Amino acid sequence: DLVEGSLGEVWVEGEISNLRRQASGHFYFSLKDATSCVSCVLFAGQAAQNRGVRLADGLQARILGQVTLYEARGQYQ
Repeated sequence: DLVEGSLGEVWVEGEISNLRRQASGHFYFSLKDATSCVSCVLFAGQAAQNRGVRLADGLQARILGQVTLYEARGQYQ
């Protein structure tokens, strides 16, 4: 709660990799640069609102989102 509540929305920029779309409509991918990598999720409802946006491995992207903790893995995304 401390991290999620204090950061708010953040911009991240990098190259999309490991893109996969689930049957649920959610997109999972990594966003990486020369020194780091962050796991990302685009939920189905958000994807539906952004239908004109095309995601693909290797594309450079600038994304606005919220940092959350995926508790099952203890991983920030």
